[in-house]
Amino acid sequence: MGWPGCGGQANRPDALTGSIVGKGSENPVAAATVHITAVDGNTTIAQTITDASGRFLIVGMRDGVYKAWASKDGYFEESRTFSFPEERRMEFTMQMLNEATGTVKLPDGAVGVDVVITFQNLTSGEVQTTRSLEDGSYRLRDLKPGDYRVRASTEKGDMEWARTVTISGGTTQLEVLLDDAIKSTEGVEHTGEVSPQHGADPPKLN
Repeated sequence: MGWPGCGGQANRPDALTGSIVGKGSENPVAAATVHITAVDGNTTIAQTITDASGRFLIVGMRDGVYKAWASKDGYFEESRTFSFPEERRMEFTMQMLNEATGTVKLPDGAVGVDVVITFQNLTSGEVQTTRSLEDGSYRLRDLKPGDYRVRASTEKGDMEWARTVTISGGTTQLEVLLDDAIKSTEGVEHTGEVSPQHGADPPKLN
C-alpha cells in the first residue's frame, strides 16, 4: 500500500507506520492523534495525526520498547505496548463513544427539570446516572455497547418511566414522558431517532 505525500519515508528503517479504523464499521478514523511514549507513559517520544485514510507515519524511531496511544474526541482511547523494530506497523481499532440524549416531559407537556435518569447495563450491572437540565434536556456519555434498562423518576418519586434500549454506537435519541406509573414499555429499541408515543409499544429500528 502506498503512502501518498511521504516521499518513500515509509520504507526507512526508522519508520513506524500504521492505520486506525472504527470498530464494527472498519471505516478509517481520520484526524486521530497517535502518541508514542516511554513505557511508563510519562515521556512523549513522538506524536502525529492520521490522514484522511486513517493512516499515520512516524520516522526517527530508535530500537526499544514503547507505548502507543490513539485518541480522538468521540472515541474510547486505545493503547498498547510494542517493541521497535520488531513491530514496524501497527493497526488500531477504535470504539466510538456512545451517548444517549433526549428531553424529559411531564404529563401536562411541561419539561421535567432535575429528573434522575439511570442507565443500567443488563450484562455487567454497571449503573450510570444523569439529571435533566432546566430545559428538560439530558445527555449521558461514555455508554458501552449493550442492552440497558433505563429509568427516569422525579426527586419525589411520584412520577416515573422505564424502558429497555440497545446502545450500539453513536447517539441514541430517547425521549422521556413521565407518568404516575411505569407504563408497559418492555420492548427493545435500537440506536437511532426514538420518540415513542405515550403508552405505546416502542418501534423496533434496524
